[in-house]
Amino acid sequence: MPISGEYRPMYDAPPAAFISAQVHLTRQNVAGSVAFLIDTGFDVTLLHPPAVRDLALDYRQLDPDSLDVAAGLGGATGYYREPVTLTFTDTAGQELRCELDVFIIQFPDNPAMQDAPSLLGRDFLDRCDLRLNRSQNLALLTPLNLAAAVILPLPSNRPPLAG
Repeated sequence: MPISGEYRPMYDAPPAAFISAQVHLTRQNVAGSVAFLIDTGFDVTLLHPPAVRDLALDYRQLDPDSLDVAAGLGGATGYYREPVTLTFTDTAGQELRCELDVFIIQFPDNPAMQDAPSLLGRDFLDRCDLRLNRSQNLALLTPLNLAAAVILPLPSNRPPLAG
């Protein structure tokens, strides 16, 4: 069954499609709900300040050797790579889990990024069929490879951090 999302107004831009997931940071044993902007233009999944605050992440527990720089339309920003489990609930109420490395913004108090939504990138989206219809407020992700309610990982060659 598909995972359902919705369009939400953001800033002064047109509405954008969001999908919510439970995020569990394995190493910190921290979990919480995050609304992800569906971003087909970004290679990887990013956690930005609102999610960092909501999850009460402890930056001291992040691996300093995992720090990388992402360059996108907004300029270059540092991100820590961290393994997580994403849990989505499909339209039938079934939980679908996916293990993934996400990238956590280095400076959560950066004024330019304070309200930036977290991004669900192609590292996850490439595992699904995506259907978007703004006029119907429809955002549906249908996992391509379901086995025992787990969204199967992509091949082990992980994408670089780039937008």
